[in-house]
Amino acid sequence: MAPSSPPRRPRAVILNNEIMPYRIPLFQALGERSDLETVVVFSVFRSGERSWHIDPASLTFPHRVLPGISLHPPKSYLSEKRSIHLNPTLFVELVRLRPDVIVAYEFSVPSMTALLYSRITGCPYLVWSECTGISDRHLTRGQRWTRRIIIPRAQGFFGTSPMACRNLVSLGAPADRVAEAPQVHQVNWIVQQVAEAPVKKDPSKPVILFVGSLIERKGVGLLLESFARLSAEHSATRLRIVGDGPLRKKLEKQTAALGLRDRVDFRGFVEPADIPFEYALADLFVLPSLEDTFAVVVVEAMASGVPVICSPLAGVSAYLQDGKDSFVADPNDTALWTERIERLLNDRALQAQFAERGREIAMRFEAESVAEIFAVEILRTCRRKPA
Repeated sequence: MAPSSPPRRPRAVILNNEIMPYRIPLFQALGERSDLETVVVFSVFRSGERSWHIDPASLTFPHRVLPGISLHPPKSYLSEKRSIHLNPTLFVELVRLRPDVIVAYEFSVPSMTALLYSRITGCPYLVWSECTGISDRHLTRGQRWTRRIIIPRAQGFFGTSPMACRNLVSLGAPADRVAEAPQVHQVNWIVQQVAEAPVKKDPSKPVILFVGSLIERKGVGLLLESFARLSAEHSATRLRIVGDGPLRKKLEKQTAALGLRDRVDFRGFVEPADIPFEYALADLFVLPSLEDTFAVVVVEAMASGVPVICSPLAGVSAYLQDGKDSFVADPNDTALWTERIERLLNDRALQAQFAERGREIAMRFEAESVAEIFAVEILRTCRRKPA
């Protein structure tokens, strides 16, 4: 008797907008599972405003990048542009892949295409969203309309933070069908890279680090105001700004006007592979964001053992406890931020406490742990699917 072939694994097709370095570990971890087959379908390889380099050889998980066009109309708030991806071949690709489950990111034209396929074929549809009540205010009428169509017809939901999960429930998602699946990082990798970085710190010259795009919602202008208040008592402290963006020249002019030119270093864009060196240099990490659906840079800082001051307007802040593992402070209150920065700079014991607890928190975001959440919900959905 010929040996029987192994049973076919359930196939999940995951729709994502573009290839982002911090999501690659999740897709790799899902691709390595023996109980589930995943194919990630991207609308575009990389949006035009992104600076990072993606090595195609690093994409070791099954994936497709679809042909199409991208539009970039301006947002009505925070001087940014939104991305609208149009992929005419997506429906045909879904027919060819024959998924058992679709996981669609946010509420977009590709999401609606996937929902149409789901309704025609009976394939279960799962929503993957990082929208919070704060970021929701920037959705267009089209996105809100799309969301009203999708949410009642989805069989399950993934939220990237407690804020995102609460937002989904407030929009009508059944609470028992919403799974918290936070953003991921290669936490163990960054711990190792920071430990091996060839860096010698000078305790007499502390370094405050910011990492992110130089756009309005990151709050760097407010950070510069807070940093300027430190001048009298902490003249040796430096602020290191890693990232680039349309506001760089404006922020450099503000730096000069505040008399900080010799104390603020604009490092420009740094590739993700080289970012551990920046954390190894830092004594303190700051995220003064006015809005962030998550902010994976906070996870990077915590994994690196760098004490954190974080805005409560970032999704990742839901995992933090002010005064116990970090400081969580409103970036609009520059006096408060100055006080928090100064307190950390002056208190080595508190720095050590934040660093130790931050490392523990960071392990929650290791890719394999989050991939397990996705796999459990996908397989559960497959079992609920009518025969």
